[in-house]
Amino acid sequence: MADDLSWLNQHELLHLHAQVAEVVSQEQLKLTTAQQQLAQRYPLSTDYLAALSAQSEYKDACTFLAYNLHHRMAVWWGYRCVVDVLTEILHKPAPVKDLSDVAKPRPMKLPPFVAEMQQQAAQELAVDPKVMEQLGAAQARLKEIEQQLRQIIPAPLFDFADQALAEQNAKFKSIHGMEPMELLNSLINQAVELEAEEKRTGMSGRIDPNSPIFAATQEIEAKVEKIRQETVALVKSALPAVDTEQQTKDKAACLDAVFAYIAAPDEVNAQRLLELGNKIPDKIEGLLSLVAFWSFGDLVPQGKQVIPTPAGLMSNGLNCLLLSCALQQGGVFNFAQRFQRYYEFGYECLLGKSNWAPYVARGVSLHQERIAQIMQSLGVAPQQQATPTPDAAAANAGALGARAAPLGAAGADLSAPQAQAEVQAELFSELQRLHQQIEQMTGPGPSPKASADAAVTSQPGTGGRTEEQLRQELQQMRAQLQAAGSKVAAPPESNGASAGQAGVVPPNLRFRGN
Repeated sequence: MADDLSWLNQHELLHLHAQVAEVVSQEQLKLTTAQQQLAQRYPLSTDYLAALSAQSEYKDACTFLAYNLHHRMAVWWGYRCVVDVLTEILHKPAPVKDLSDVAKPRPMKLPPFVAEMQQQAAQELAVDPKVMEQLGAAQARLKEIEQQLRQIIPAPLFDFADQALAEQNAKFKSIHGMEPMELLNSLINQAVELEAEEKRTGMSGRIDPNSPIFAATQEIEAKVEKIRQETVALVKSALPAVDTEQQTKDKAACLDAVFAYIAAPDEVNAQRLLELGNKIPDKIEGLLSLVAFWSFGDLVPQGKQVIPTPAGLMSNGLNCLLLSCALQQGGVFNFAQRFQRYYEFGYECLLGKSNWAPYVARGVSLHQERIAQIMQSLGVAPQQQATPTPDAAAANAGALGARAAPLGAAGADLSAPQAQAEVQAELFSELQRLHQQIEQMTGPGPSPKASADAAVTSQPGTGGRTEEQLRQELQQMRAQLQAAGSKVAAPPESNGASAGQAGVVPPNLRFRGN
């Protein structure tokens, strides 16, 4: 139509293929039957992606983008998604799970409405004054009727009835030990005491605590717990030990290597991606490194002969990376919300609105900037430092890779500035750990700078320390972190895997990707 101007704002220039059929044939994209029908209606890649977005099929849209986005830009997209989910988890970490808690019995939590019913039952109902008045009137009426009967019935007959009743009560007392009315009053008193005991303990008073069934239950529970502990000990002994410190360094190195490769996709950076990715392929940072390596287009970057990367390998790896990011525990977004965010990131990359040029020009990586923002949110003032290069981000990147855990530089030998950066990261990890402990004791609300006089009771997981002691340690950690940060300086010279210095991008020596 002549008045349809929606195409004016569509500048999706970084598609690999203009037709969906080309993506299927050349990039090995697998479409479901429903997707094939949609592709027949919208054969153009731009229209097909817009149709998926209009139907809120963000996961399918991300999959299509992973197969049809310029490879170098696709790596930047995956890098953005990894940094985003790590930042998200750092703000709201997932609960720490230990193998020792497997199959451990947990107390049963009653629904809220059950607790309300128990609370209402425990409350003593006040007697209505009107009921008491009616009861008094009925008793007076009975006495009045008795007096009228005595006037009508002869006195000897009443005496005979009283004597018969007395003999019957005596006979009943000889058998049961008390008269009928005394027995009735005793039972009423026992019922009242039993009800009070049930309200106090929350347990039926008709249950004998010394019953053999309780002893048998405790014996079975003890046997089950013993078997559970033995099973946990066996599993722990069979599993390989995890070197958390080395894993943290590898995660930091992967993020730095990916950013350096995006800025300078040469043979040296590609080879470094392969080496680092193979160390932690089960982590999203390691998978990101492998995806970036596959985007290079040569499986032997420094070899004499070019071995092309199989078609669809990088795209399939990127699709798995996005799925892994969306499934990460913790954070503030759910699965669907994360895929919507990732699609928005990818669409910005497709339009060219999001790219690495501003970060390379400033000489600082995206994950390094995120760390600085999080430190600022914790109340740690940034120090005046020399302009860092992307290689100098190795220390700060580790905090994202392991939820602000201690980190080190990627290499085996640390220079003095890198050692200072590692100390700063360790202090940052301790700072956040203390911050979380205080939040567990006080709940959300007070900031880390709030007064320490609110609570003095220690809580589990704090090592027996009170809130006041934790806050004192928090202040000390802030001071040490600022002192350590003031000593960090940029490395004097970056290596060949660096993304560049002072905004100068090294030339692309041998980039074989799209």
